[in-house]
Amino acid sequence: MLNKAASFLLVLLVGVGVVVGGEAPDATVLGPYEGHVRTLIYKYPTEIREEVRDDIPTDLWGKLYLPVLHNVSSLPIVVVLHGNHVTCGRYILSDENTTSFDVNNEYALTGTCPEGLHVIQSYLGYDYIGYNLASWGYAVVTPNVNRGVNGLGRQGEGALAGDGSLNLVRARVVLRHLQLLHEWSAGLADTPTPLTSVRGLFDL
Repeated sequence: MLNKAASFLLVLLVGVGVVVGGEAPDATVLGPYEGHVRTLIYKYPTEIREEVRDDIPTDLWGKLYLPVLHNVSSLPIVVVLHGNHVTCGRYILSDENTTSFDVNNEYALTGTCPEGLHVIQSYLGYDYIGYNLASWGYAVVTPNVNRGVNGLGRQGEGALAGDGSLNLVRARVVLRHLQLLHEWSAGLADTPTPLTSVRGLFDL
C-alpha cells in the first residue's frame, strides 16, 4: 500500500517526452538545457478546496522547475509527490550536519506547528531530479501535501469514508496542481510575479 511506504515517488507523465537520438535521456546527467532552468515556489492561501476535500483546509503549494525554451508549443510534465509522514519536525544539530526528525502532526489539521518545531517541507527535497529533468526539457512539479492530508487517516483522524488512507485525496491534490498549470498556460489565472511567458506551455 502506498500509505505504508516510508517514502515514495508518484510520477505522472503528461504529454510526450523529449527524445534524443531515438533513446530516452539518462536523467542522472544534465541535459542540453543545463544552466537554463528556472524555478518557482508558489503558495496560494490555505482554504477549503472542495475538489480536494470539503472538510479540512488544504494548501495549493509547490515548486515548479522549467527549462528556458523558445518556440515550444507544450512541455511534458512530471509530477513528483513526496511521502506520507507527519508534518512538524525538530532539528538535531551535530558537528557534521543538521537533521530534521518528524515528531508531530499538528500542522496537518491547524496549519501551525508547536513552539520549537518547524513545518516539514519534503516537497523541496527533489532538486536533484527536478533540475535534471528540466535540463532535458521537462516541466517538473513537486506539490506540498502536508495541510489536510499528510499523516492523517491512518489512525482515523481526518479519514474520509471510502478513502481511509487519503490516497484519493492525494491524487486530487495532484489534479489540482495540474489544473493550476492549465489555468496559467491558458491565461485563465494570473501567474505569480516571478513566472512569466508560460502561455501555451502546458497542453492540459
